[in-house]
Amino acid sequence: MERPATVDGSRSCVFDSFSPYTTFRVVDPVSHAEVAEGERGQVVMHHISKSLLLPNNLERDMATRVRAPEGALGVSVADVTPVAEFEDSEVIEGVY
Repeated sequence: MERPATVDGSRSCVFDSFSPYTTFRVVDPVSHAEVAEGERGQVVMHHISKSLLLPNNLERDMATRVRAPEGALGVSVADVTPVAEFEDSEVIEGVY
């Protein structure tokens, strides 16, 4: 879910997860170590609910790690862009 614009009028596309069912991590694409807040990395999504268990799903997106809202699990992501390469294959965007 995209956050609304900030009070000062600046706008950055920040997305919060649907915590606690879906959470994000942002990791270094090579080492898979979690990056610091404000740094870019590859998005890892976890979905845990009664109907689906999908932990550690490495996404085909790069993003900047942002602090999650108070009380939410995981982190939020901003400035999401596709990776150039995924599993040794060039990522081609378009309509499927």
